[in-house]
Amino acid sequence: MREHAGRLQLSLAPLVALILVATLSIDFLSAYIRHTEAGLGCRDWPACYGQIGESIASVEQPGIARHALTPDPLAKRAHRLLATGLVVMVLLLLHRSRQRGALAGFEAQIPLLMAALLLLLAVIGPASYLKTRPAIAACNLLGGMALAALSWRLLLGLRRSARVVSSVRLRRLTRIALGLLVLQLALGAWVSANFAGLACGGLLDCAAPANAGTDSVPAAFWYFRELALDADGRVPTTAGSVAIHVAHHAGACLAAFALLAAGVQALRERVPRHVVLPVLALLLAQLGLGAFMVSASLPLPLVLAHSTVAALLLLSLMRLDYTLQPASPERRS
Repeated sequence: MREHAGRLQLSLAPLVALILVATLSIDFLSAYIRHTEAGLGCRDWPACYGQIGESIASVEQPGIARHALTPDPLAKRAHRLLATGLVVMVLLLLHRSRQRGALAGFEAQIPLLMAALLLLLAVIGPASYLKTRPAIAACNLLGGMALAALSWRLLLGLRRSARVVSSVRLRRLTRIALGLLVLQLALGAWVSANFAGLACGGLLDCAAPANAGTDSVPAAFWYFRELALDADGRVPTTAGSVAIHVAHHAGACLAAFALLAAGVQALRERVPRHVVLPVLALLLAQLGLGAFMVSASLPLPLVLAHSTVAALLLLSLMRLDYTLQPASPERRS
């Protein structure tokens, strides 16, 4: 019976790996389409950043809105094709995971969670043209990231990745780092969804302009807020958008400190280097990309690299967390 269950799990691993690759590819294409629609890389940079008035005029000017929502027809087609394939693969995984002995415990619930996430994203997706509703873009981004995280967690279990005994302190540090990283990802999604990428001219240059709008700081973090547009159909920089950007900077510092502490402690406890070093390397890369990206006024290639490295950093930290296991009662005593 155990041999049969083991064969079933190994047969599921290639399918889950394909789901992970498809999800990461969709996340990258979504980031490209979203940032292009926001104005990154446009000819009149940075004056065109956040100029979304034409994108939301779907009733009065459907032709303009349709064109604005398709910055690159090839990227849009590839996104739809991959999304269709992803739905088919997740449904196939859900069917095969129901076989007796295929999955157990929490891992048995992961295909159901993945299907529920896909359903949520399918409902939210058609509303993507509502650029003045930051919750739509944030849900899309975080939903795609969560789908990648679930498939990665399932793949780690299916491949029976090696685990090592670790201290309570290390496991707590890793969980804290993971929580702060998820919070930082949410703040990054909120920066993008609120078109606050240029609210700060540099790491230390964060101050609302003299002609800033009346958007208050508490309102900037209200999830169901609606963005106001100026006479040119552009999202103006306000005190609220500056607060969002500053919160993202502060979150980066906290998350980096926690990740560094967890990585150093893991090396001290002789956790395999091939598990720990990717976390530290991706952390340094992400910090460097973030600093250079802001100082260079958000060039599109760096922004895409920043979002991709963020996803890889999350997966590498999840691998470290999975690798750690508590000592047996006999060994603790």
